[in-house]
Amino acid sequence: MSEPAPNNQRFFSRLNRFVESRILANADAVCVTTESTRQMYKVHFSVPDEKIRLAPPLLSLPALPLGAPPSTRPVLRLVFIGTLYRKLRSPGYMLACFEALLSTISDRQLELHLYGAVNDCTEELAACPVQVRSSLYVHGMVSRTQVHEAMLDADILVNIGNDSASQLASKVIEYMAVGRPILNLISIERDTSVQALREYPATLTLIRASEGPTLNELEKLRAFVLSPPEVSFCEVEKIRARFSAAHVANLYIAQMTGQPEP
Repeated sequence: MSEPAPNNQRFFSRLNRFVESRILANADAVCVTTESTRQMYKVHFSVPDEKIRLAPPLLSLPALPLGAPPSTRPVLRLVFIGTLYRKLRSPGYMLACFEALLSTISDRQLELHLYGAVNDCTEELAACPVQVRSSLYVHGMVSRTQVHEAMLDADILVNIGNDSASQLASKVIEYMAVGRPILNLISIERDTSVQALREYPATLTLIRASEGPTLNELEKLRAFVLSPPEVSFCEVEKIRARFSAAHVANLYIAQMTGQPEP
């Protein structure tokens, strides 16, 4: 992993690899969260097939409230939750999409809320056009309770894919577990979020090919924001069960005991 680097790669890259190799060699069982990570361990560390399995990220959210009334506010609220990095997870394409939406949806007020550390992206956010800055709310680091409330209150949840084919942001699972429409903005076709969201009924994925959306992409984006597909409560409950502590624990137990996956 080079972005963000766990330590000074110039000094410690060989030591990092040696330590990781020893850990994998001495482990009785290995679990990873994505198929691409499993393949990387097999190629770079020669981990045998029978020793490594998939176990999805663990969901850690409160129960979904029942009977919550739909929002009646005139504002359409887009919410991004996560950590921004200029090289790994830049907000540039998201901001360009939001700017394009502001210009094409004139009869509805739009807001974009960011929750989480912005790190080295502060200048990029500050350089937004005035119309974007006036509708942009940067909340920074907040409590888990506030994050959960923000997800439930969102009209559209926004995911920015990593510039990595192996990392899956755990918030993708949390997004699905609250049943909100998900705008998935990715930079590479092999982004792990595409597979994770493949069967989710309310997703629009756009691949960044330029600084902003094309006319065709903007039409899809506008339609998705104004009339997103609905996600049934039953579907959300299935998602929560798949990533629950009980199910994930059983996957780990099966791997440690050599049993078939539940």
